[in-house]
Amino acid sequence: MGPPGSGSLPALGVADFAPGRDYVAVAFQNGRVFAILHASDPALPYLPVVAVDPGDAAVYVFVHGGQEVSRFENLAVGTHEIPDHLVARLLAREYGAGLDGVRVRMCTCYGNMVRPGEARSVVGRLAGLLPNAAVEAYHGLVYLDVAARPATITLGDRLAWDPLSGPYQIGPPGPWERVNP
Repeated sequence: MGPPGSGSLPALGVADFAPGRDYVAVAFQNGRVFAILHASDPALPYLPVVAVDPGDAAVYVFVHGGQEVSRFENLAVGTHEIPDHLVARLLAREYGAGLDGVRVRMCTCYGNMVRPGEARSVVGRLAGLLPNAAVEAYHGLVYLDVAARPATITLGDRLAWDPLSGPYQIGPPGPWERVNP
């Protein structure tokens, strides 16, 4: 196995998200915010109070995206993969049929970026597993601005992928993007 963040990583399973384990799949703010993170993730304490527009009915899902490979990861620099089918299963376990027709915004860095040689982004693959949800993602970095009170979700510069150097800026922050299944 290569260094964290590159190549293959061991995959987590549903049992890794059981009570008392190192990972959490937990809803906050009456289900408006859902975290799929390592229990020690520094973002976790901010999610119960992160600012979400009360008029926006979207569910905001926080899970790290892979910088080098299109996948979900356990940490900002991943040591384990969280497979897209596991993310779908954790969402279904929490929301059940309540996902039908709901806008699901994936707060996942690089989540809607397709790298050279890939057929779909990680969020694109997830959208295929959740065909009745309206999945949205962002083409770049998604930040949790913890200096703001309360913390806010911030979309960074839009990015593209260079096969040699990796991500590079292509423009100022843009909007959430609908991801087709």
